[in-house]
Amino acid sequence: MNEIAELRRRLDNMIRLGTIAQVDHAKALCRVQSGAILTGWLPFFTRRAGSTNEWAPVSAGEQCAVFSPSGDLAQGVALVGLYSAANPPCSNNPAAHKTEWANGDYVEHNAETGAYSLKLTGHVQIDAASLTIQCAGAVKLNGATIDLN
Repeated sequence: MNEIAELRRRLDNMIRLGTIAQVDHAKALCRVQSGAILTGWLPFFTRRAGSTNEWAPVSAGEQCAVFSPSGDLAQGVALVGLYSAANPPCSNNPAAHKTEWANGDYVEHNAETGAYSLKLTGHVQIDAASLTIQCAGAVKLNGATIDLN
């Protein structure tokens, strides 16, 4: 193979944009489609994977970037979190931190107003030694207002 062509191929493969094509949840791996290339099984980034551990698996159709040391896609890792027309942001409020799930449930905090919102459509069970809710205003449950002050 031509040395220049091989160097060009490796440079092109160092950072590739693509879409998650398949996910193996049991192994925390995914395959990425980038143009005509379908990668092998790659690990995907998460926010925490140590003594504090967060499980937020990637989903098929999610856009990502693949980072491959030395341009070797077999050694790549997928970094997800790129918005697309198929997966737009769940908010456009610069003061909000919001997580929304596929069923429409969400948790949101507005740093500007201090408001905290939680929408749950399923059963809620809290098993804890204690639960403290401290707020300056009222708490609304299913439309009923409960004044805790």
